[in-house]
Amino acid sequence: MIVLLIKKFIPNYQHTENRAVRESYSILGAVLGILCNLSLFAIKLTIGLLANSLAVISDAFNNLSDLGFSVIAIVGIKLSNKPADEEHPYGHGRYEYIASLILSFFIIYVGFALLKSAIDKIIDPQPIAMNTLSIVILILSISVKVWMFSYNRYIAKTINSTVNEAIAKDSLSDVIATSAIIFSVIIMQVAHLNIDGYIAVLASLLIVKAGFDIAKQTVDLLLGSEPDPEIVEEINRIVLSGEGIIGSHDLIIHDYGPNRVIGSIHAEVPDTASLKDVHTVIDELEEKLEKETGVHMVIHIDPVETDRAAIQQVKKKCMHSIKSVTQGVYLKTLRMNEEKNRYMINMELVVANHITIEEIEPLTDKIYEHIQENNPCYSPKISHIYYEDDMDMPIEFSRTLEYKL
Repeated sequence: MIVLLIKKFIPNYQHTENRAVRESYSILGAVLGILCNLSLFAIKLTIGLLANSLAVISDAFNNLSDLGFSVIAIVGIKLSNKPADEEHPYGHGRYEYIASLILSFFIIYVGFALLKSAIDKIIDPQPIAMNTLSIVILILSISVKVWMFSYNRYIAKTINSTVNEAIAKDSLSDVIATSAIIFSVIIMQVAHLNIDGYIAVLASLLIVKAGFDIAKQTVDLLLGSEPDPEIVEEINRIVLSGEGIIGSHDLIIHDYGPNRVIGSIHAEVPDTASLKDVHTVIDELEEKLEKETGVHMVIHIDPVETDRAAIQQVKKKCMHSIKSVTQGVYLKTLRMNEEKNRYMINMELVVANHITIEEIEPLTDKIYEHIQENNPCYSPKISHIYYEDDMDMPIEFSRTLEYKL
C-alpha cells in the first residue's frame, strides 16, 4: 500500500537524491503516522478508561508520543532542507538529527511518568473490565502498528532517514507492548491473576528503551560516529581503481545530515607522474565517488617516492630505530616522498599483543624521537597502529595522541 501512496502523492518519486522528493517522502510518512496514532490514541484511551486498565492507558499515551514524533519529524525535515548560508556553509541537514534527539527526551519523560503510575497500580491493583470488543480493537491496533513499522522502514531505507528508522523501531516496540496487554487480559480471564500493573511496567520500560535508543543513535550522528565500514571499503576501492593511483590513506568522513556527507582522502601517486594527468584522474574519481557512494569527496594528491633503493634505505633506518627502542613493535608499511631535501615518511606499526594501549604512547614517542635524532632529514608520521592478532582494525587513540604522532 505504501508504494501506491508514494506513487500517487509524490511526483518524481524515483529521484530520492532530490531534496524536495526526499522531503515529500518524510512528510507523507509523518502525516500517515499522525492519522494512525491519533486514531489509536483516542480508541485506546476510551477503552482504558472504560475498562479501568492502566496498561491500556499507558499504551494510549505511547501512541500520543508517537504522534508528537511525526509532528517533530515534519518540522525537522523542513528545517533540514533550508539552503546553506554564510553561518552554515554545509547546510542545515543536522536539524533532522536534532529533531530526533528532542523527541527522544520526550519519549523518555513519558515512559518514566507512566512507570511511576504502573508501580502505583502494582501497590494498589484495580480490577480489569474488558470485553471482546476491546480485545478486537487492540488486535486492530497491533495490525496498524505492524503496517506503520513496515512503511516507515521502507521509507527509511529508500531515503536514508534516521527519523523514519526511529519511528519504525518505536512502532515495533508498540506491537510488543500491546501484545503484552492482551496477554495480561487473557491471564486475568483464565487464571484470575491481575498482572495489569506489571504489564504496564513492561510497556513503560519499552517506551523508555525506545527513547534511549533513539537518543544514542542521534547523539552518535551529531558527535561524529565511525563511518560504515562498507562505505570506507567502497571509497578506497574506487580511489585505487584510478589510473596511476598506487595507494590511499587518511580517509575522513563528515556527516552533515542525510545525503550531506563530505569526505577527504589522500591518494598516492608516483612522484614521477604528470601533474596534469593525475589531476584529470582525480576529477573523474571525485565525480564517480559522489555518484556511487553519495559522499562528496575531496582527494588530496600525495606524490610517493618510487625509487626502490631509496625506499629500502629509509625503511632499513626506520626499522633499526624501532628495534633500538623495543622488540615488541614492528614496521607494517612505509610510504615516503621527498620535499625540499626532507623525507616525509608515513608509517604503520604493529605491536605485540601483550603491550597495553597505555604503553603504546611512550613507545611510539621514543621511536619518533630516535628516528629524528639519528636522521635529521626525516619527518616521520605514524598514521596507524595495529595489534598483531588484528591486522585489519587500527587501534583507536585519543585525538591528542594522533596529533602528537
